[in-house]
Amino acid sequence: MRWCSVQWPSGTTYEGVADAGVSHGHGVLQFANGDRYEGEFRRGEMHGTGTYYWAEGAKHRGEWKRGIMSGCGVREEPEKDPIGGEFVDDVYAGDAIGCSREEAQVRRGRRSKGSGPTRHASGFHEPN
Repeated sequence: MRWCSVQWPSGTTYEGVADAGVSHGHGVLQFANGDRYEGEFRRGEMHGTGTYYWAEGAKHRGEWKRGIMSGCGVREEPEKDPIGGEFVDDVYAGDAIGCSREEAQVRRGRRSKGSGPTRHASGFHEPN
């Protein structure tokens, strides 16, 4: 595994750890539209814990599985109360036992592994 920095013609960039030319480990994917994901990648997809920032100001901190919000997380939007709990297939599923907003924040602090346009970097091919 090694550190890589990649920029595509569209302006999208990836900086972080890669394995065999694929984002794998901690990294930052900055989309040309202003969206950004900072966190863990596995085999070219957002996977583990991380934060997705939408250009308009919303963000989601939490667990990701194969490029989608899945598990405990907290979604914050400007001028709205944050919602926290369980997310399934990018959709808020409600409070779950052991997965409250507070628990999601604690989990994020404890773990080091682990809806924008396309939220995954399929290796070092430009994301769609």
